[in-house]
Amino acid sequence: MKFYTKDAYSWIADEKGYRFCRVETATGTQDLMFYKGITKILQKGEQSLEQKLIAELGEEAGRAKAKAVYARGTKQHAKIENDINELPAATLEEIGKVVGQEVLVWSSNLKNNKVIGFIDAISRDEKGDYHLIDFKTKASPFVFNKYQPQDAIEKAYQQLVAYAVLTKQTYNIEIKSAKVVIVFLDGSEPIVYTLQRAAFTDYARFFLKKLSS
Repeated sequence: MKFYTKDAYSWIADEKGYRFCRVETATGTQDLMFYKGITKILQKGEQSLEQKLIAELGEEAGRAKAKAVYARGTKQHAKIENDINELPAATLEEIGKVVGQEVLVWSSNLKNNKVIGFIDAISRDEKGDYHLIDFKTKASPFVFNKYQPQDAIEKAYQQLVAYAVLTKQTYNIEIKSAKVVIVFLDGSEPIVYTLQRAAFTDYARFFLKKLSS
């Protein structure tokens, strides 16, 4: 299976949050215009991190803080993706062989919506089953456990199952499980949370309800 990874596409977003993506497919260049991002869809009706920080710190300081947080997260994600094979052997065994990173998924007509997403990684196990992976970085296990970790895992599952829906649309493959990998910057052993396909249904309904609202 050939996935569309970052060497096959480029994208930008406008001020309203719409994504515009150009992807090189087997049949030629395809332009995806005015697509809704999965993260934006799932956050509908909720405050974004930037909005929360503005409410707490004021507009100028809040925007600056949010920008710094996003930049740090992007940098940390890039480091993990570049050094993925340097993760502990036990973690690599648990997530499986990575066969695609920053994988593009989309649907031009999902409940009459154009939807797009970018998956951190897709892995394949020895049985040939595919799994979606979302990397999260935290300073330490202490910091992670201090701030309602289950809420963060639930939101990651919501996002991964939405990606699974689009993966079926884009590549016509079923996803066996969704894995959230917490990588700690202090060097502590990563934690892997796994949601099996049998538990996808409620999350998929949640995503489709958000999409239709």
